Order: sequence, then structure tokens, then C-alpha cells
Amino acid sequence: MPLLHRTKHAFPIPIFNLFHSKNSLFHLFIFLICLSIGFVAAFYLRDFSSTIQTSSFSVFTSLLSSTPPLLTITPPPQNILSLQPISSQPPQPLSLSPPPPLDQDTLSLQPLSLSPPPPPPDQDTLSLQPLSLSSPPPPPDQDTLSLQPISSQPPQPLSPPPLPLPPPPQDNTLSLQPTSSPPSQPPLQPPPIESLMDVSLKEQIPMMHNGSDEDLVSRVMKISITNTTIAPYKVAFMFMTPGPMPLSPLWELFFKGHKGLFTIYIHPHPDYNDTFPQDSVFYGTRIASQPVHWGDISMVDAERRLLANALLDPLNQRFVLLSESCIPLFNFTTTYSYLVNSNLSYISSFDDKRKSGRGRYNPQMSPNITIQDWRKGSQWFEINRDLALRIVIEHKYYSIFKEFCHPPCYNDEHYLPTMVNILYGEMNSNRSITHVDWSIVGPHPRKFVQSEITEELLNSIRFAPTECVYNNNTTPMCLLFARKFTPGTLKPLLTFAPLLFGFNP
Repeated sequence: MPLLHRTKHAFPIPIFNLFHSKNSLFHLFIFLICLSIGFVAAFYLRDFSSTIQTSSFSVFTSLLSSTPPLLTITPPPQNILSLQPISSQPPQPLSLSPPPPLDQDTLSLQPLSLSPPPPPPDQDTLSLQPLSLSSPPPPPDQDTLSLQPISSQPPQPLSPPPLPLPPPPQDNTLSLQPTSSPPSQPPLQPPPIESLMDVSLKEQIPMMHNGSDEDLVSRVMKISITNTTIAPYKVAFMFMTPGPMPLSPLWELFFKGHKGLFTIYIHPHPDYNDTFPQDSVFYGTRIASQPVHWGDISMVDAERRLLANALLDPLNQRFVLLSESCIPLFNFTTTYSYLVNSNLSYISSFDDKRKSGRGRYNPQMSPNITIQDWRKGSQWFEINRDLALRIVIEHKYYSIFKEFCHPPCYNDEHYLPTMVNILYGEMNSNRSITHVDWSIVGPHPRKFVQSEITEELLNSIRFAPTECVYNNNTTPMCLLFARKFTPGTLKPLLTFAPLLFGFNP
């Protein structure tokens, strides 16, 4: 039995029988050897694991670059997204120059931008693909970043940027130079013009209406308060006439080619029924009128009525009062530039101490109007818009003249010169720009007839021997218009039109 038991538990190699030994020292020796082997194995296994991890990640990255991703990578739920390049090369700086072509199979992750996309980064880096304004992709889920591969086809070359738009044509440039050189005159500059908006008064309001003068003034106040447009300046030519305009062909030549820079208003007797042809600049320019009697307040009413109608057009900035016997002394270009560049208005106003001046003063006008305030002057004026508005709405001195000025006091010769002298003297030049010959004795000035019209006469009026002040400078050019020319003077005046207007017939 002992032999059989020994044979059952015996090992083929005798040294392995030591494991069955009850010797404690032997077991301790075995434990220390195994512990040392474990430490050595653990040290090598740590480096080996790191190497295996790095190699596996590199292989994964290689596969990722050659195969389109099938999954959406969700970053950690952080407020700041940090993208670190896989490549060891430093990121390229942002450049405003055109981007170089992308390498094939490079992923693009570009930020949202409304401007052209920035240049792509180096290979093996990620960039955020921009949203397209033409066909935007569906928005990604919150806190997710979608990686989309760029097409494997090579990118198309960038088209050059569009050329800048050419400057607008200079159609809005207004030339104020005549076709030929005008007579010698001071250099004048046209006013600043914002546009060539041609606003016709005939299109804004009816020239003929049934409203009263008070209604007309109320409409003027609304226009003056609400409308400040000036584009461009226009000159209002206001004709106060008993009826016909015998010198209109000369004025047609004067206005020709300057549409949009002037307006015309005619105040005839209400019983006058003749009209102008439709191709005439005077067609449709008649305003609603009232009878006018020489020397009384009705003449002032007619002047204010003409001003009120002209003020309804906000583009009118200068206002000239003329009669049917007036003629222009220079071409439109010179006249227009002289008026719109002037710093003052032109109302004749002077202290005439003779019987025909102070002798007409009525002491009942005192204390509002004293003898020292009393002035005399020609009724043919030229004024700016500011003064025109003040004349239209003035009531105090108008009422005094209406009550106390009767022949031999003539309202048309004293109301405006006196009122403007009292209230707006700093706005007035105290001279007229319309020539009137008072060389003959009598209540009316000299009339020019056909036989008197010569080049010498016209030049003597155009360039008087005495100088005047214009914008703080002296000049021989003091008059722009002249009267009284009878209907028979039309033919010789048309003959001298090239001299007056600076063009060849």
C-alpha cells in the first residue's frame, strides 16, 4: 500500500516534488523570485502599452484620412471648443490673399461667415465649413459639430473679383456757359446744384383759381414751412401787364434752352382773353388776377399776388418784377448767375427830400412811419425768397399805406421802399437792376421807339459810366433789364439779339 501511494503522487521530474515540500524557506525563495519577475514585467508592459496605444491611434487617423467618416463626432459639453491640429506643424496665419488650392481628400471645418471664406489650413487639420447663403444646410443639433468632407474633385479656380462700377455720367452737371463769348462782365460762379429735378409750377398747382388772396397766402405759409428742397435754384419772372406781351418773341430767345431754371407768371387785366400758342414759354403762365389802377394800392396787391403765386413753387429762389415793356440786357446765363449768386435784394430805396419825395408823406402815418423813415423808389424790384415771403405776409405797414397813401402819394413808389427800409434794410442793396429813363419831366418815364434802337444806346444802358456795388465789390455791370420799349422796337431788338444774348443768328 505505501508503494502504491507513492507511485500515485510522484512527479516525473524530481525537482517539481519540491512544491510538495513543507520547507518554508523554499516557499519564501519562490515568492521573492516571482515578485521580481512581476515588477520587471509590469515595467516593460507599461512602455509596451503606451507604444501600442500610439500606434493604434496613428493607424486610426490614417484610416480616417483615406475613408469618409460615417459617424458624427460629439465633443464634450463645454462652452469653449478647442481644435488642436493633429499634425506637428504649426497652424498657418490668416491671410487676405486668395487661398491656395486644397489638397485632395482634405476635410474642411470653417466658421460661419458672410464674407468670402478664409484660406484653408494645412493638410491633416480640421476647419469649419461655412454656411452658404444660396443653399444653407440644415442646422446641426445643439452642441454637436458636424464634420463634412470636401469633394474629392479638385476645387475650381477662383473667379476674379467684379470690377468697380464706373462713375455715373455727368448728366446732372449744369453748364451755364453761352454758346459764344458774352460781352465783358465780372466772373460769376453758378450756385451749388443738388439735382436737375425740373418741377413745374403748372404741374403742382392750377395757375387759375377762385381762391382769395388770403387763401393764397395761407398756402404759401404751408409750402414755406414744410418744403426746404432746393434742386436747383430757379428765377421767377413776374410780368404785370394790362394784357398783351408785344416783346414776347425777344423773351422767347432769352429763355430758349434753359428749361428748369426759370418760371413765368403773368398778371394781366382779368378781362384780357388772348392766349399764347402751346409751344410758347408763356403758355399757361397766367395767374388769377384783379383789376389794377395806376398809383393806388391795387398795384401793391398785384405785386403781392404775383409773389404769392411764385412762392408756391419751393424751387423759386429769386423773384423779378417786370412789365410788358421790359427787355433783358444780357443773355440768360449771365442774368441767372448774377441773381442767384447775389447776397442782397434789389429794391430802389432812397430819401428824396424834394416835393416829389418827402412832400408826399402823410403825417397821419406817424408814429409808426416818421418822415425820417419815408423812402421813395422804382416799383420794379428783384428780391430773394426770404424777403419775398416777408413782403407777402406783412400787414402792419400795408394797412397804413392803404389808409393814408393817396395821390399825390403813390403806393407803388413808396410802400416797399419805406417798409423794407424800416424792417429789412440790411437785406436790401437800395438800388434797382431795371433801367428807367427819367430824363424827361413828367409823371411817366421816357419811352423808346423803333428809330432810337441802336447798338450805342443798348451798350450805354448795359454798361453805365457809373459803377455799383455787387457782393461787396464794385462793378460796371449794374443793370440787367430796361424799360420802356414800345411794340415797334421788337424788330430792331431782334436784330441786336446776338449782341444782347451772345449767339449767332
